[in-house]
Amino acid sequence: MRDKFLVFGVLAAIPIVPVLLLGVLILTTQESRTAPPAVISLIATDTSYGRNGQVDLAWTPTDVKDFAYYSIYASKTEITDVADLSPIDQIDDRTTATYQVTKYWADGLSLALSAIMEDTEYWFAVTAVDLDGNESELITSISATIELMPQAPSVFIKLTNNTGFQPETVTVPVGTTVSWDRHSARTYRRSSHTVTSDTGLFHYELTSNDPIFIYTFTEAGVYGYHCEFHDDEAGTIIVE
Repeated sequence: MRDKFLVFGVLAAIPIVPVLLLGVLILTTQESRTAPPAVISLIATDTSYGRNGQVDLAWTPTDVKDFAYYSIYASKTEITDVADLSPIDQIDDRTTATYQVTKYWADGLSLALSAIMEDTEYWFAVTAVDLDGNESELITSISATIELMPQAPSVFIKLTNNTGFQPETVTVPVGTTVSWDRHSARTYRRSSHTVTSDTGLFHYELTSNDPIFIYTFTEAGVYGYHCEFHDDEAGTIIVE
């Protein structure tokens, strides 16, 4: 009789096992749906005209185990919710130190050429996203102001597809501020260019993240320059 009760007890417990497993699965699924903690200690460093629209962002790295990437948002107004915004970039790397985004170019916000014409404030926000696509709550956004440069460029030289510096030769009076802009060459197969003086007076690398170089010519003379990466890209500034 005792053996019969033992067998009955085992059989009665069998249906409970799937229920328990289902419960564990539900709890695990619910846990995986929990969004990562909010990104904290976000800092945006104000930028001056000399940094050509560069904004430095730094924040405390997340400790979520199933981290996928950070989403970075930018706007001309304060960011209180990212639901209707698209990230301007994603960073899928995580270190033990604070992240820093330097020489940052936010497409659509003109953080370079147009921004140096006037004091311009931009807002930034950063969220963490896990492997399930859950995005952390936004608790803060931070602003940075691009300061007005003392003298705005009066001459603009562009890098265009297949044609190098345009115009190739420019004649300007003493005191003229010249700007080189490579935005029009962003999709060009040549990823980087330099504006390098033939006499070593100036040198600057133009990249997709740092596409503007500005220089003021204070003395008369003929200033030849070239791109260190491409022999067919050269130009001349004649200062009278």
